[in-house]
Amino acid sequence: MNRLLYVVVIGVTIASSGCASSHASPETAPAVLQPPANAELRVSGTDSTWVVRGTGYQLSAPSGADLARVQPSLERAAAMMSSLFPGDTLAPLVVRVRRAPAMRDRNAKDGEASAPPPAAFPPETSSDSGIVVDLLVGDSRIAGQRDRNASGASSAMMNGMYSARMIAPAIRAWLSAHANRVTDTKAAPMVASGRAPDLRVPDWSVEMLAQLADSASAEAFTSSLAAHQTGIIPLVEFLVMRSSSISELASSGGGDFAGGREGGMRGGGAGMPPGGTPGMGGGRRGGMGGMGGMRGGRRGSRGGARGGDGRIALTGRLLYSAESAALGTFFARDGYGFIGELIDAQIAARPIDEVFARHGLQGLAEADESFRAWLSGRATTAATQGK
Repeated sequence: MNRLLYVVVIGVTIASSGCASSHASPETAPAVLQPPANAELRVSGTDSTWVVRGTGYQLSAPSGADLARVQPSLERAAAMMSSLFPGDTLAPLVVRVRRAPAMRDRNAKDGEASAPPPAAFPPETSSDSGIVVDLLVGDSRIAGQRDRNASGASSAMMNGMYSARMIAPAIRAWLSAHANRVTDTKAAPMVASGRAPDLRVPDWSVEMLAQLADSASAEAFTSSLAAHQTGIIPLVEFLVMRSSSISELASSGGGDFAGGREGGMRGGGAGMPPGGTPGMGGGRRGGMGGMGGMRGGRRGSRGGARGGDGRIALTGRLLYSAESAALGTFFARDGYGFIGELIDAQIAARPIDEVFARHGLQGLAEADESFRAWLSGRATTAATQGK
């Protein structure tokens, strides 16, 4: 009898162990995104929407997972906006997460898809609650894997880039509303809703704000650029670049900027806003102050900056994101208000040398030299700690 009981106990133990091993452990199970604790579920007929409110925004999404995926990045961006412009109040946004329908990209590999432009959705620019902004959310796993395969960048860098692209319309809308107050003018509906860039606002501010809002991404990008500086974009070029010219960085090898000034930056082209360089004193060269030292040796070499793994070049969007993060980290040593002052100067078409002078730098040329020296110092420190 005792022997029979022993056999039964052993059998139950083995069966229990088998059941437990058939389930993934907490360490290996995929994370399930949960909506924020203060989110509410709204149901209308067969449709349901998750909604959460924060400072400067009301965010809605078709699922709790989509809400959880977007809300932290949007919340950090809102906090960063308040840090850049402490004397301003965030314009209220009605932010809607929209699922991007699958569309073939001519450059995509088999089985991959890319998100359509915002114009693929019918516009709705305002509501009683604020400016309506649509954020397109695609398949981050496909986009992230393709970007990693193409760039060899770290996961922190790729997550930061993906997040920046995702919330860029909201950042553009906030900055456009801020520009309305600075210039006492009003943006067109397409611009106000973040569906198109605001030519009053420097494009670098959108990317920099998004990258600084993600500390892990900013640190990874800054460390990578510090270790591989050959393709750094001179500040005289970086501060007037338009988003449409970023792809030219890749085609030129990431660092041949001498041709960019004569080509894409001529007469309000891809690299130059219409009418010259807003915020640089009004004219094409006005207000730049001491730019002679930026010629010649200040151009980057062909090939771009090497990536975080030392094998792949930081070109195109990666290079632009890396310099946005690194430059923002450098400027923020004097407080985020310094970055806000630079943005306001360009919005108002005032000489930015005055901003640098207020913070102990004799114009843009010295700022460029100091930035490079700061990056070199970081690279030296990292190399010493690595020994």
